[in-house]
Amino acid sequence: MVYIHHSKGSHHILRHPEKPQLRVTVPMHNADLKRRTLATIIEQAGFTPE
Repeated sequence: MVYIHHSKGSHHILRHPEKPQLRVTVPMHNADLKRRTLATIIEQAGFTPE
């Protein structure tokens, strides 16, 4: 389970409690994420898109 470590502007920085080197930045805008942006976030989090 990840948690919001901090936020900067319109981005949330997420961390994993057992893997402190794992950091994922998620934009928090009023629009949908582009497909490639979402794929990159999923990849950074250590998941697969399936």
